[in-house]
Amino acid sequence: DRVDLVRIEGCFHRFHLQCVHRDWFMPRKSEKDSYGVVVKFPLPEEKRCPICRKDVSDKEVEYIKSQFQEHPEVDDHGYDSNQ
Repeated sequence: DRVDLVRIEGCFHRFHLQCVHRDWFMPRKSEKDSYGVVVKFPLPEEKRCPICRKDVSDKEVEYIKSQFQEHPEVDDHGYDSNQ
């Protein structure tokens, strides 16, 4: 059992814990496209498997949040501008 991996129970796809956490919970910066239009990247309201797009239960979303909080060693501060 690796603490840096999680499995989506409904479809059995496996992911790095930090990757799923980033995709579902970490806000992204807005960017301007080549025409000067601001492009926003909102957080998804409904959490889905990044591969098959199957809905993930609220219980599973809470489990992934708790795993990330229990294992801070897997966070690489990928979206943290202070690192």
